[in-house]
Amino acid sequence: MDSPLRICDPTHVKLIIDILKREKLYVSENKLNFLAREIRILGRIVDTEGIRMDPDKVDAILVRALTVDSKSLGS
Repeated sequence: MDSPLRICDPTHVKLIIDILKREKLYVSENKLNFLAREIRILGRIVDTEGIRMDPDKVDAILVRALTVDSKSLGS
């Protein structure tokens, strides 16, 4: 398996940033995790194991669904 440092060559990082600028796409600094072993984005966790649902997001959805359902039962 490749290490993050090997995958993330500085010239590739510059290329990515240049493409983002050219296309007028902006990324907040807290999203620039080029060397991270795991990132959480759009309700998913991406790491060396693959992509999976973020359990915190799933729990939040389930709690919200239970709250809405219990309110509808009272009416």
